[in-house]
Amino acid sequence: MTRNWDSIEGFEGWSGVLDELVARARAAAQSGSLPARLAVQAELDEFIDRSPNSIARKLDETARQTMRDLFLETVEQRVAAIADRSADLRTYVKDVRSAAGGAARDAAAIRLERQTGAVDAINATIASIKTLRDALGRSAPDRQIAQAIGRTLAALQELRQSVELAPAKSMPQ
Repeated sequence: MTRNWDSIEGFEGWSGVLDELVARARAAAQSGSLPARLAVQAELDEFIDRSPNSIARKLDETARQTMRDLFLETVEQRVAAIADRSADLRTYVKDVRSAAGGAARDAAAIRLERQTGAVDAINATIASIKTLRDALGRSAPDRQIAQAIGRTLAALQELRQSVELAPAKSMPQ
């Protein structure tokens, strides 16, 4: 089978390819055909060579074990062992998906904390500027400063409202 190995992306892509190869190994093991087993073994070997280490260490180990399983003595032993590899792969994929979901929830919580922190910082700035405004006198220079403070407060309040209304996912990480 010709496969475009360069088009496979991410854990889902690589685990999907291995799932397909394990299914083909199971069929080859059941057929008893040595050429079919050798063909799947070659693809599993290619999978190991091409899969990125950052994604596929456990996937590579499953592929290696499946290669060994293809050459057990009896068809029954081969099929049972490859079924075990298929179960191992499903369990690992499930674990990775669960961990990824937890990481996504954690990242969302961190973004929400940052959003809350930004609002708190804006509120503190507004309070400090109001204190300054209240301390100003009635002289012409003080009135000019008070007007500038008024514009600044309006801008800060608009900013605070934007941050409060922004979805947490849009906050910088």
